[in-house]
Amino acid sequence: FFEVLENAKKTITGKITFDFDFVSQLKNYIHSVNEKIQGLISQNILLRRQLEMKDTELGKVKFDLKLAEAKNKGFDDKFKTYKEKANVLDKLSDVLSEEEIELLNDRIIALETGKAFSIDRDLQGPEL
Repeated sequence: FFEVLENAKKTITGKITFDFDFVSQLKNYIHSVNEKIQGLISQNILLRRQLEMKDTELGKVKFDLKLAEAKNKGFDDKFKTYKEKANVLDKLSDVLSEEEIELLNDRIIALETGKAFSIDRDLQGPEL
């Protein structure tokens, strides 16, 4: 193409004329370049959509990770509380007799039962 264009000569009127084969080849070349460009545009659109989907997935994963971290922190806090309670119980068992521990356990059960009864009564509403 470039060779034909370089060797092209202007006519007296200033026009450049090309033979039919050259024009046909040039049209085919331009058509193939256009098809490649259209293919690249389509591929670009597809890649953009895939990237948007991946960004959405990443956002969901980050959100799930934050939820899991919060849940884990809650478990860590509960574990710490239970560990502290276990330490207190260990210290109490060192200074209290078996009978005193049983009395304390009975008292705890009575308090929990009273609390549960109070909650049930509150849920039922006032008596008329």
